[in-house]
Amino acid sequence: MRCAECGAQTAEVAQPCVRCGAPAAGQSLVAAHPAGGAANSPAAATAGDMGSVPARARLRQRYLLICFILSLILCSASMAGINKAPAYTVLSHTLGWVIGLSVVAAFLSLALFVHVLDRHSSWQVAGAWVPVLSLSFLAFVPFLWPAVIRRRVRDWAVVAAYLIAVAAEIALAYVGDQGSTAWSISYAMIPLVAGTAAIQALVAYRPTAGAPSRQDAHAVKNAGEQQSVMDAVAPEDW
Repeated sequence: MRCAECGAQTAEVAQPCVRCGAPAAGQSLVAAHPAGGAANSPAAATAGDMGSVPARARLRQRYLLICFILSLILCSASMAGINKAPAYTVLSHTLGWVIGLSVVAAFLSLALFVHVLDRHSSWQVAGAWVPVLSLSFLAFVPFLWPAVIRRRVRDWAVVAAYLIAVAAEIALAYVGDQGSTAWSISYAMIPLVAGTAAIQALVAYRPTAGAPSRQDAHAVKNAGEQQSVMDAVAPEDW
């Protein structure tokens, strides 16, 4: 390496010139911009743009999920209040419009949320839409498959919780008269139960969650058949 000032030869790049003490040629150029050249290069700019795309996608997903939850809460409160409001009044008509707009907002935000997901499975989409389209009465259906395959107490507890919620909705609707508190609670539970089941299904059936598949079902079935054969044969018969 040659000195930048006097032109003398130096032994190593990191050492200054032994004659005048100046840095070697090319050394000051690299040291002056150790990270600036790499940061300003087209490859680094492209990598930075590509790295920021998932962050923007996650931000959109967060906003859409918040919009979905707020729409469900607004719909639930409006459905509870419309039963208490006098019929054919400005308040009842206003609450009716609020219910309709909040339902549309909930459907639209859920559809856009599923659309902007980086990866999603058909089970995830179906599990999210079944509770919403059934008005919460089939909220337990998306969680039956994991409970049957895995046979865990936690999965069956989720199914039982949604069954109890649906039974409570029906019981409150039949017990209370129109305009009563029980009737209002029953109507308010519909969007809350449907929204909770939809969000839980999106989480449970995401691609990285390892939800049980048909292959897992066949494996469990074959294992059960082999175990039944082993139990049927006595030890002395072997």
